[in-house]
Amino acid sequence: MYPRIKKVEHLDDYRLKLTFTNGESGVLDLANLIIASEGRFVPLQDVRYFAKAHIDPTGRTVVWPNGVALNPDMMYERTMSDQINLTLSLFATDPEVLRQQRINEAEREFAKMRRAAMQVFDNGDSDLCNTPEEMFDQVAVEYWRLTSKLKL
Repeated sequence: MYPRIKKVEHLDDYRLKLTFTNGESGVLDLANLIIASEGRFVPLQDVRYFAKAHIDPTGRTVVWPNGVALNPDMMYERTMSDQINLTLSLFATDPEVLRQQRINEAEREFAKMRRAAMQVFDNGDSDLCNTPEEMFDQVAVEYWRLTSKLKL
């Protein structure tokens, strides 16, 4: 059994800083899980709602107000794996590792673009779109057009 989560802090977008009961800590980026999610995970796509993550005192895992909870063992594995991958990437020359780094960076940028689209729509700054989804679609098309030049 892995250590349980002692503390959670929302950093930005879909990233959480987790501190575990054994003293280890790291950053967990859930963008790829949240952006493509359905069902009970959809509210977490709103970064403001995602930021409401807190610790469930009984299960010692991260939960959100709508009851969504993630497996604490998976969160530990993924957080520590990401830290190891980050360290290794500092010295990476393997083309596959570099490719994965570019994909991860593109996912983070995509999450930022999505958040920007939601903010524009929420502020009423768009005359071109009727829904946040239409705004996001337009931003996504432009984003992928601009980033298609990346050799992922």
